[in-house]
Amino acid sequence: MRVLAGRGGELAAPFGPICDDDDCACHHGLAGLDSRCPIETITVANLPDLTLQQLTAACADFLAGAGWDDEGGEYSAFMAGEAAQIAARFPVGTRLRASFDYTACDWTFTKQQE
Repeated sequence: MRVLAGRGGELAAPFGPICDDDDCACHHGLAGLDSRCPIETITVANLPDLTLQQLTAACADFLAGAGWDDEGGEYSAFMAGEAAQIAARFPVGTRLRASFDYTACDWTFTKQQE
């Protein structure tokens, strides 16, 4: 499965923005699922043994550790699904930067130079 990975291979997923302050770290759009830190740039990676269920569980752990209530699991499933869809659009090894498009109310991803 193609995934989004931060530096060191940490799994990443879209998260935020959760406020309207353009200078806030939540506007990076991506979060490291283990570190719970905002990530500006990610790389598309291939983890053939990872399943969508496992990615969803990692997103659920991220949300729980960050203090978010995702009792029904909808937000973690959404995060994992978005991460998988984004990763599937680009070749393995592609570096991306996320930004939030307020006009479209959606994330955009720009290829970064190696």
